[in-house]
Amino acid sequence: LVGALAACLIGNTTQGIRNPVIAALCTAAAPVALATVVFWWVTMHDQDAFVLRGGLALHALLVAVVIVGLLPGAGRTIRLTRALSWRPIVDLGRASYGLYLYHWPIYLWLSPRRMHLDGGALLAVRLPVAVAVAWASWRWLERPLLDARAPSLRRIGPAIPAVVGGLVAVSLFISASAPVSAVSLVAPPAPPLPEPTTTSASAPVPHVTEVSNPDDVALTAAAQAAATTADPTTSPTAPTAPEGTSDDPSGSAPVGSAVSTAATGVAPAEATTGTDPLVRPAARRAVVNPGELPRILVVGDSAALTLGDGLSRWATDTGTAQVWDAGSLGCAIARGGIHRYVNYRPEANPTNCERWATVRAEQVASIQPHLVVVMSGTWDVVDRKLAGSDVWTHLGNPDADAFFASELRAFLDVAGAGGATVVWLDHPAIRSGMKEGLDGPFPESDPARIDRLNAIATSVASSREDTAVVDVRSFLRDQPGGELDPVRRPDGIHWSRDAGRQDAEWLGPVLLSLVDHPTASTSP
Repeated sequence: LVGALAACLIGNTTQGIRNPVIAALCTAAAPVALATVVFWWVTMHDQDAFVLRGGLALHALLVAVVIVGLLPGAGRTIRLTRALSWRPIVDLGRASYGLYLYHWPIYLWLSPRRMHLDGGALLAVRLPVAVAVAWASWRWLERPLLDARAPSLRRIGPAIPAVVGGLVAVSLFISASAPVSAVSLVAPPAPPLPEPTTTSASAPVPHVTEVSNPDDVALTAAAQAAATTADPTTSPTAPTAPEGTSDDPSGSAPVGSAVSTAATGVAPAEATTGTDPLVRPAARRAVVNPGELPRILVVGDSAALTLGDGLSRWATDTGTAQVWDAGSLGCAIARGGIHRYVNYRPEANPTNCERWATVRAEQVASIQPHLVVVMSGTWDVVDRKLAGSDVWTHLGNPDADAFFASELRAFLDVAGAGGATVVWLDHPAIRSGMKEGLDGPFPESDPARIDRLNAIATSVASSREDTAVVDVRSFLRDQPGGELDPVRRPDGIHWSRDAGRQDAEWLGPVLLSLVDHPTASTSP
């Protein structure tokens, strides 16, 4: 749109610019505008907040100033005009629209995973290919159609089907040869919602401040005090398991699996020998009424989404529960501020992530879950600037620890407001950058950060009657591939569909042990 407005302003370029005042201003500003956009190309990233909040429009405006300032007219910058008249730059300009069209599918095809390259080395492969394709398109497709001496449509008409067929073939080749991901980030179909009832146990929904602007989230006074007066990882001795809970978890998980190991490459999900999966049972337990299935709501980030997919399919296959998978892509529990992922992408939480106080409350109210299962990790352990701060911090530092603990308490208040038993799943270690084809290691992959996250969560849970903790991390560590098994978690973060379904064979029965099924009374 900026370019279209500039074209209206310019008029006939062979006669110069219509308005001499605008011509003089653009001519004077052209060198500074060009230097600014080149500086941005080198220093800014496409995920920077400034780029997405007006920076692109300002960039277009500065480019328009350069173009208008270098057109024929009084006082134009001769040296800059000559520099930009260098033949390779002119040829690139002629083919620029084709380069714009073709570069993206080429970049998707020449992916970091396929090329085993990243950064400048990957660009050195991608860019020449894109330029070559754009030049060929200009030379043999666009220029003949624009040239007055080009053959008539009648003469080139027979070639159109061949061109279209070739484009379709190339598209099919690119899509068919792309690596197929074993990870699905699409939520499974949800069961029908239960009928509203007033007989189920419920609690008043807590007041949690909603966030419309991420910058509004500040470190609360309570969190600041906690940072200096208490260690959020200090937790009391775990309570004794309630009556009916076996100390040997092998009795709560089936031996073997309904999913073939040979087909998935993932070892059968068996309970960890000698390790109680319940780090902390919940004192307040949800009650499943006779004749109804336990309702399980899974919330958290995209790791929760992929594990929740497995739980959902396990519940459908076994007929033992109903599962709603509500994991959210790219969402952290701690709101506000700026995140830095794989060391190069400063960005804010997506807006939908900041609204969990409302979104989760609505889900709890409509689903009336007996269990709310919470898993969150990656976006809570990355480097971040807390709202109102210019200093990068992370879990393990008092300010970040206290803020996460405060946000987690609020999150669990919402999750348990309907009387559900809330279950925190200890998060396994992550290895970021694999999805992007980057080797790392990156700061968020430090196991100490996940250790800290789980320790804070366990400490917060220990002060709540409605919250249990399940040690998913130890379970994965005891599997043949360990917690970073590339078959189970191909991108270092998410469960594959096969692994999610298989691990649900272990996790599902553990979750069901956390709800009560009262026995119907009988007459003597």
